[in-house]
Amino acid sequence: MTVGLDMKHKVLVIEDDAPLCYLLGRILQEKFEVTVKNDPLSAMAWLSEGNLPHLILCDFDLPGVNGLDFIENLQRSGAYNQIPLVMLSGFSDKQVVEKCLAAGASAFLQKPFDPPHLIETISSVLKKTEIYV
Repeated sequence: MTVGLDMKHKVLVIEDDAPLCYLLGRILQEKFEVTVKNDPLSAMAWLSEGNLPHLILCDFDLPGVNGLDFIENLQRSGAYNQIPLVMLSGFSDKQVVEKCLAAGASAFLQKPFDPPHLIETISSVLKKTEIYV
């Protein structure tokens, strides 16, 4: 999926913490078109309505399903498995990071995050995927 010069990349944020949702929206809105969902089920419902983001930014620890399960579900889907996913987590367990990357996450960022680094990571992932799409 490529984006014209006057369009912003669409980023779907999946995060259950309301203050962090607000913060992520504020940080990302200048550079990206942002949609925020508070849980994986509402995110999947939004996707199933025909909405296709250029990238998904997903918290690892979500209600009902963890980020690893969410990545695996996306990877099994023919419709969504090409959407790059950046995992965001407060967990620093190296095995969690490795499992998420092995399952298909394009990047893994630790909370608390540095806003410029977050934007840089998302932009970098988007640049890499545009080459191959």
